[in-house]
Amino acid sequence: MDFFLEATYPDKHDIELLYETIYDVQGIAVGNRSVAPLLMDSYQLSSRAGIRSIAVDAAVSLFERYGIVRRGGESGLATIQFTTSQDRVKEYAANIAADKQQVLIALLRSVGAGALSAPMMFDVREMLAKHDIAMEQFESAMRTFEYGRIVRYQPPGASGGLTLLLERMPFSRLPIDFPAFYERKERAIRKLDIVERYAVTTDCKRNFILQYFQEDDCRGSCGRCSSCMSTSPKKLPKLDRDGEFLRQAILSVCSETAGRFGVGVITDILIGNKSPKILRYGMYSMKSYGIACDFDADEIAIALRQAQSDSIIEISADHFPTVSMTSLGFAIAKNLHPSFELKQMTIKIDNRFLEKLVHLRSELANIDKLSPETIVSDTALQRIAGTLPMNREELKAITEISDIFLTRYSSHFFAAIKQYIGTDTENDDLKSSDLPPTIKESVRLARQGMSFWQIVETRNIDPGTIAKHLETAIASTLILERETLIGEELYRQVRQYIVHNRRAVLRELREHCGARYQMSELRIALAFARKELNIAVLPKK
Repeated sequence: MDFFLEATYPDKHDIELLYETIYDVQGIAVGNRSVAPLLMDSYQLSSRAGIRSIAVDAAVSLFERYGIVRRGGESGLATIQFTTSQDRVKEYAANIAADKQQVLIALLRSVGAGALSAPMMFDVREMLAKHDIAMEQFESAMRTFEYGRIVRYQPPGASGGLTLLLERMPFSRLPIDFPAFYERKERAIRKLDIVERYAVTTDCKRNFILQYFQEDDCRGSCGRCSSCMSTSPKKLPKLDRDGEFLRQAILSVCSETAGRFGVGVITDILIGNKSPKILRYGMYSMKSYGIACDFDADEIAIALRQAQSDSIIEISADHFPTVSMTSLGFAIAKNLHPSFELKQMTIKIDNRFLEKLVHLRSELANIDKLSPETIVSDTALQRIAGTLPMNREELKAITEISDIFLTRYSSHFFAAIKQYIGTDTENDDLKSSDLPPTIKESVRLARQGMSFWQIVETRNIDPGTIAKHLETAIASTLILERETLIGEELYRQVRQYIVHNRRAVLRELREHCGARYQMSELRIALAFARKELNIAVLPKK
């Protein structure tokens, strides 16, 4: 499954390589269009671009989704039939945009009134040339007509290869929402992780499934699953001194966090990292904060897996899993602290910001043709403006928030909140910093929740330069959210390598990770790893 996920969501570098290859093969310069289909299949493109054919298929599908290419040629006969009356067609034509009206008139002149009663065939290329209509204008109009149930359209039979629909442009200007694309990948990885946790859990598997579907009755046990049917009594393995210390430390932290946070926060508390979330909620005041500061994150990860295997802690079946103690954990714990009272982030509502959220809700409602209250209620919107949730965990704590809102609309509100906070107090440390203004601008965009590649595209600066900006900022006292800038898998690989090669440089890291990641991404991951492991950068000789 890992292999198929990587193939379905290829690396951005591979996507760029394929895009450039497609246009290079036909010798098309930036600003020019193709005049003929590209007659190469996936295997030929794979060989030419030097990437796997399965990744080629995924990238081509992505290009198709955003109207960059289309499988098959433009030649041949298409079939069309109007599915409504002549009067309805005239009424429809009078109320659509001019570019789509031009296409509809061209269709009527090409196929005549006969298409009102039976399917008619016509030459698409000939019609477009005769009426001076671009292919993308025609295809956009046909999608609109089909959606409006005005026509039934069958495009020309595919003649093989790829039709390039847009002029060649710099890759950074492609109309592709890469953050959304890779967010889908992260969501798929989380789903796979849930399946893995279901397979290995020693708790009742029925309850795991009920919890995944957010059912309330997850108590007791079914008595029929493999976990419940296990005849061997649960015996905790005897651990060495360090292992027993970490076991009790984990239970102590889980007691204070009371099932409200995931593995990352638990690890930060144990080690004593002052991550943004730790600072945000004042968790550095917890009794167990920094209790395992003599251990590194890898040792903590092993101890957490051991604790889960021993059934003294459990990880929820949510897409954003949280860690909590089991009854066995409570039974063996020695020194537990009461649940920590998080700092309340509720503030006096800024009416101007609330108005901005109301406007955002109206825009989303118009797009999906819904009433604004269907997306999120007025009460919930006021709570969002007052508490400023920064992630799904915090948003879920607000009542009246639906799963549909979490899945479909929450990212828009997170972006608005991050922008609002970024113009308020979050950047006070940045203002007082003596870093150059260009580095400060990159940091400011990162704090708005932009990914590394979004910053590159927004500033229109070379990725290597932006990476050096962020590297400098990470090495300073400024705090940046690692999760928004680089993927967890990349960071895990880099950190694991640095743990055993503390003086490794970027070139050695590239040799270790291969060409899968770009040097700019590796530079950022290395900076975060050095910061976390407290490794000073050696001066250049």
